[in-house]
Amino acid sequence: MVGVAPILYVFWKVLKRTPFVRSADADLLWERPVIDAYEATFVSPPVGFWTEMLQLIGIRRGAKDERIIDRRGSVQSY
Repeated sequence: MVGVAPILYVFWKVLKRTPFVRSADADLLWERPVIDAYEATFVSPPVGFWTEMLQLIGIRRGAKDERIIDRRGSVQSY
């Protein structure tokens, strides 16, 4: 992948003629208020990566309280 990624990047830039945007010029914070508001809707802190992977395959499903508040303000338990 280390060799393929730069080749695909240059291929895409040449094929689609997209401009190169410097990192200083890129606006990476324009959706931050939306993301912060979404994350504020969670009541319990997020579980760790490995705990989430174990829950995905059915192990440790009840490890954390998985209650969240939906956009209407009601609490739901999963």
